[in-house]
Amino acid sequence: GTPWTFVQKLIDVYPAGLLSPTKSGDTPLHLLVANAEHQLNEAGFLDRNTSKVVELLLSTPNKQKCALYMPNNENLYPLHCAAAFDAPLQLIRLLMESPHAAAASLLVTHSGWTAFHLACMAVSGNKPIDHVQALLTYKCCKLFDDNDRTPIMLALETNPASSKLIRCLVKACPKTSSL
Repeated sequence: GTPWTFVQKLIDVYPAGLLSPTKSGDTPLHLLVANAEHQLNEAGFLDRNTSKVVELLLSTPNKQKCALYMPNNENLYPLHCAAAFDAPLQLIRLLMESPHAAAASLLVTHSGWTAFHLACMAVSGNKPIDHVQALLTYKCCKLFDDNDRTPIMLALETNPASSKLIRCLVKACPKTSSL
């Protein structure tokens, strides 16, 4: 990957570059998230350099908007890309540690889906639920999509439904399980 010191120099010279989109509307953070599997070391973890690049891409120099709030042309925000492209769990956790993550987690696609909705739809059968747990916020549990479905409803529609995920959602979002 690109050395983080180079990324820092680019930001110092051109801070607006953090939010500069490609033709498809992807910011540098979108691109890093979508290609994160190429940034893993031999042990399957993000290396220190990539973690530092993520931290830099989440920065807000000159009080500019955080990249987590930037949709691409498909109206996917970086957290949505993390859920949709099965980003490494460590990367999702880094994104969710941002002070902007709580607000960014409530942003929706054209279908009214948060990143949490997408993550709930991606888990079926016995697949691990770590990604869903990393994106889970209480407010996201209560949000309805454009078809009046909460994340737990979407998880129940997945074939086969994940009993681990359903139990996790009922425990984390008890008021939404009775909707």
